[in-house]
Amino acid sequence: MEISELLIRILILLLPGILGTFIIESLVSKRKFSNRDYLVSVILISFSSYAGLFLFKNILNLLREGINHMNVEKVVFFQALVDSNTSINFYEVAETCFISIIISLIVTILINKGLYYGLFRKVNITRKTGNDPWNDLFENNTKGIKSYVYIVYPVEDRVYGGWVNAYSQDSENPELLLSNVIVTENKDRGNVLYNMDKLYLKLDKDIIIEIVDKEESD
Repeated sequence: MEISELLIRILILLLPGILGTFIIESLVSKRKFSNRDYLVSVILISFSSYAGLFLFKNILNLLREGINHMNVEKVVFFQALVDSNTSINFYEVAETCFISIIISLIVTILINKGLYYGLFRKVNITRKTGNDPWNDLFENNTKGIKSYVYIVYPVEDRVYGGWVNAYSQDSENPELLLSNVIVTENKDRGNVLYNMDKLYLKLDKDIIIEIVDKEESD
């Protein structure tokens, strides 16, 4: 078998993992996966999905036929992966893709809600949150963006105060969308220059972000 044919065969067999990883990478609030993380995710989701299909089918057989008359239904994937003479069961791949969607959505919830890291933080195993400080600051583990911030531009002597409506997930290219914005001088913050309903800011390294603990009704 030529390498190109082998590659296509592997891609088809690992399609559930590729699909699941795409969903996770699209929905989680963190940076894109590295090549290593992507490969590990594809393999783990693929194997988990095929194992899930194996368990699901045989649990159904057990319920239908009983333990004494049950026939164990195998999953072709594990043999097809190591034996090029074994034909790919495309119907099995399609079924497994459905299971991988369920698995990837569960994993996404665990990551975005901070449940995985939260559990181990409670027992003092780690202090990680799974996010970088930028995402932790505004997303707060998906509890909602409720921060009132002052964006300070010392060089321009400007301060933009407002509620954070949205933010970029890429902390290397930070962006904010503020609402109910008040613009003042930095040296004299009592001097209100003007107000705006909405303001988009693309932040640079010279800015300072001040976070205020206040109610939105204030």
